[in-house]
Amino acid sequence: MTRLLLIVAKDQPDLLEYWKRWFSGLPTLEVVLDRRQGDRRQRPEMAEPGQRQGDRRQRPIDGELRTTGFDIVRSSA
Repeated sequence: MTRLLLIVAKDQPDLLEYWKRWFSGLPTLEVVLDRRQGDRRQRPEMAEPGQRQGDRRQRPIDGELRTTGFDIVRSSA
């Protein structure tokens, strides 16, 4: 079963509560606040062999978060 995440921009707490109420009871969609703080890996040359070299995100969501305050993505879990 495909799970979806509705990610709400950090500066939109009212929107977070609105979407949580709107989608309550829908088991395939989870409403979450954007927790990203930027790239954790500051220096790629420090990565050890076997660690991820790419970004797990399927597509950038920053633009959508800025314009609408939210975005919907597929969950990787």
